[in-house]
Amino acid sequence: MTKGLNVSILTVMLIIAMAMPVMAQSVTVTVNGTSISFPDQQPYIDSNNRTLVPMRAPMEAMGCTVSWNGEKQQAIIKKDGIVVVFTIGSNLYTVNGETKTMNTEVKIIGGRTCIPIRYAAEAFAASVYWDANTYTAVIALANDEYYVSKGYIIPVKNNIFINTSSTLYIANTHPIIQLTLDAKNSEIYNTQIKEACNIIASRHGTAITQGMRQALQSKDDVSDIIDWTETTNDGLYKIEVSSGTGYAVKITAFNVL
Repeated sequence: MTKGLNVSILTVMLIIAMAMPVMAQSVTVTVNGTSISFPDQQPYIDSNNRTLVPMRAPMEAMGCTVSWNGEKQQAIIKKDGIVVVFTIGSNLYTVNGETKTMNTEVKIIGGRTCIPIRYAAEAFAASVYWDANTYTAVIALANDEYYVSKGYIIPVKNNIFINTSSTLYIANTHPIIQLTLDAKNSEIYNTQIKEACNIIASRHGTAITQGMRQALQSKDDVSDIIDWTETTNDGLYKIEVSSGTGYAVKITAFNVL
């Protein structure tokens, strides 16, 4: 009798554990570089390896309006004539009436409607990048002014040579991004410094750019040499600023191995 009871208890516990979201590591969501705050239910990775997020905060940060149809158990998101509808417990959703398929389902967790953020954001032409090191979903609104590459929000019009190619190879490593500035003209160079700091901050935060900015500003003359390196606060990335005798100044971001 006791053995049977124990088996039953273990079975119930297993069922409950399987139903619970995977929350081993906290997940962060940013929209155009701004971290989204979730007051109660937090984003999480589900059993299908999808990032499910309480929908209202990030979608409103993208300029969407969010509503709930309790009778149909549907979340409705609207912006600029686009209407996206997610249904609780379903792997189907619609964009302006066209049915699309996901490899996971919308769920109510902690009293909040949690949606797969990639499907929702991309329905409104936003770019989504997953930073596996920091467990961050980086969302940027697709428009004529900015694009996203490797999780960095980059102005379409800029004065910097930007390399995020997978073929980039330096000192036996593959950097994430490299920015090349030209210090020949001080006015243009100061503009480049501002742009470079904004690009780096869009993924790594503003703290790292304080020292980076000072290092860049130390290039007053063609003969000035810069050799500056600092690790981000999370300890996962290294930012390097380097310049020899000449006008070229390079900013490189690496994964910390």
